Amino acid sequence: MKNQRTYIPWIDVVRTMAILGVILCHVVDTVMTAPQAVGSEEYTLWTELYKTLSRPSVSLFVLITGFLLLPVKMNSVDFYKKRLTRILYPFLFWSVVYTMLPWIIHLFTQSNDLIRIFFPYYGPEEPTISNTLMEVARIPFTFNGTSYPLWYVYMLIGLYFFMPVISPWLEKSNKKEKAIFLSIWGISLFLPYVRAFVMNYAFGESEWNEFGLFYYFAGFIGYIVMGYWIKQSGRFPFQKKFWVTIPVFVLSFWVTYEGYHFMMLDPNVTPEGMELFFLFCTPNVMLMTYALFVMASNVTIRSEAINRVLSTLSRCGFGIYMVHYVFIGPIDYWMVKTGMPVVIHIPLCTLLVFVVSWVFVYALSHLPKHKFIIG
Repeated sequence: MKNQRTYIPWIDVVRTMAILGVILCHVVDTVMTAPQAVGSEEYTLWTELYKTLSRPSVSLFVLITGFLLLPVKMNSVDFYKKRLTRILYPFLFWSVVYTMLPWIIHLFTQSNDLIRIFFPYYGPEEPTISNTLMEVARIPFTFNGTSYPLWYVYMLIGLYFFMPVISPWLEKSNKKEKAIFLSIWGISLFLPYVRAFVMNYAFGESEWNEFGLFYYFAGFIGYIVMGYWIKQSGRFPFQKKFWVTIPVFVLSFWVTYEGYHFMMLDPNVTPEGMELFFLFCTPNVMLMTYALFVMASNVTIRSEAINRVLSTLSRCGFGIYMVHYVFIGPIDYWMVKTGMPVVIHIPLCTLLVFVVSWVFVYALSHLPKHKFIIG
């Protein structure tokens, strides 16, 4: 999603960090299923550290979206047509691929062993054509156990729907009004912890009402407003002050890691509890995201060759997000056989998946009608 009028190299640096973060997260998920990870303090330490490092990935993507696309200048119909058609076709294509792949693999191998190389969390059930087609029919409504990396697209579509609505206010409001919005959003980031440690329902929420006091200021909408606010501000807070941003990143990283580690020590932890400190819309993850964005904004790239590479990555970025998960399992399976330490295994696997996905998408970009596959 590159600005058509002015190329901003450091935004592609942020995009690169975000893509690597997403791949890192899914590599860690795969590594955690390895038999040698069970009861291993070394695996526990490095998977928790690397997974913590991956948390700002999605929120960085959303910040970029707000920075580049807000305010929306065209009418909403044209905006929806332009943005949604770019992502809907690849999303549907790869959702079907991920959903159908277990059945196709089983059809030729009559075994689930190869399926679990591609999808480590796949259950013991044998895929059938009827169940597979049922999952395909559910794609417009939700992701499934093999297409779960594409959950992001459902959220992104929702943001696209709202962006023309919020744009007139963004253009007319002053800095103070935007600061008020972001301040209320900042308070809403504490709600997951209020619900987990104080009370299940707060500020008007109940069993029969999920729309509480902060509902309309909560969620990823704050990141796109922050992205626009950063762009409008020109030189935003702490942009040149690494003595502030680096400690902020380290502190928020530490809170995220310690929180996740604390929750994982509970043998009865729920799936929601496991994810609590990793939620994208929490203050600790937001601060990690902002600190990385600020630090990347100071990057100056004078090399035309590097700028061309980053520009190519920008064009391939959405496609890389779509395809990367299909490569993680096989590359991880091959790397396990090398016996390298997990501290090296995880970042090297991440880098290999990134490069292979990029080359694959770049090759697809030369096909006719490639936009229907990679955006």
